[in-house]
Amino acid sequence: VYAWLADLEKMDGPVSPKAPVPITLILLLLLLLEEAGFNGLAKSVALLVGFWLLLRSAEYLRGDGEEFDPQRSLTWGDLVCRVIEGTRRKLVSWQELEKAMAQGKVCEITATLLSDKNSLKTCTRTMRAVHDSEACMVRGLVKLLVPIGIQHLLLHPKPTRSLSTTSW
Repeated sequence: VYAWLADLEKMDGPVSPKAPVPITLILLLLLLLEEAGFNGLAKSVALLVGFWLLLRSAEYLRGDGEEFDPQRSLTWGDLVCRVIEGTRRKLVSWQELEKAMAQGKVCEITATLLSDKNSLKTCTRTMRAVHDSEACMVRGLVKLLVPIGIQHLLLHPKPTRSLSTTSW
């Protein structure tokens, strides 16, 4: 049992105190970034994705003793959009997600993330849209795609393009 617990600790690492980030701080940062135009919007979305999805993920932090690898970053192809209609969860394009959000429908995005916690080396996390919240990651991603032409050019962003890229 001791050896098993010792191995478990090595896998998860020791617990260390971390400073909490209150949602009010996130909202303040979003307000400040709002004035920076499109780059501010891109940074806001990166902040929301990091806060809601990636705080414990290899895409957000470098591994122990490793350099950060941008090839491991979250891409548009790692995201799946859905609209929930009753008990049915319908896969939709970004354009359909934008329309559903405008109609106030229940929407969600699922991200496939890198993870060292299992043999598949991936995990998934799903976030539902909170329509009246400035801190909604789903809303932020849709808001980011609209100025770069979701209606006319990008029914689906390039799957291999990193979310953190601001050049299209």
